Order: sequence, then structure tokens, then C-alpha cells
Amino acid sequence: MDVPPEHFPPLPEHPENDVWSANTLEAHGILLNSYNHGLRALHAGDNDPHRLRIHSDRILNRMLPILEALEAELLNYTWVREVAQALAALAVSLERAAVVMDGVSVPFGLKFNNV
Repeated sequence: MDVPPEHFPPLPEHPENDVWSANTLEAHGILLNSYNHGLRALHAGDNDPHRLRIHSDRILNRMLPILEALEAELLNYTWVREVAQALAALAVSLERAAVVMDGVSVPFGLKFNNV
């Protein structure tokens, strides 16, 4: 998945047609908010690379552990995989955009083999 989805996956239906616990709902809300903030930062044209990297770092170091904790609660591996892929795609996209904004270039006179 190269492009992050425009919408974060909603919680799946509870397997017993019950309501998810308050902790599960709060964890999903935290993931949703972080994803949406990162997506908005990615789509905004006036961001600086540092800000994009902050969003990427937050996804990798704060959101993935929350998702891991949710995995044991939900026991829905399809949903967990979908969310992990969405978060990873967003983190990679944020990092790519930051590199482009940095204006990374090859120093003049540097030569590569086979180029």
C-alpha cells in the first residue's frame, strides 16, 4: 500500500453484538485522531519537514503500541492488519514528503556507477 487511505477504518462489529469497552473506544479515538492529523499535515502544502516527521514519529512510536494493545482486545486480525497497513502507509508518505521538502539532492560532481 503506497498511498494512505483517506478514511481510517472504523471499529469492527463486536463479535457478540455487544458494545466495545470504554478503553477500546478511547484507543480507537486516539488512533483516529492521530491518523487524521497526520493525513491533514500530509495534504497541507505549507508544512515543514520537521512537522511531518513529528507526525510520522508519533504514528510509529505511539500509535502502533496502542494498536498492539487493541489487538488482544478485539481479536480481529483482519481489522488490525488493515489499520497497521494504513498507519504504515501514512508514516512512509509523511517521511517521503519530508525528504522532498528537505530538497535532498546529489552533490555536484558525485558520480554513480551504471548511471
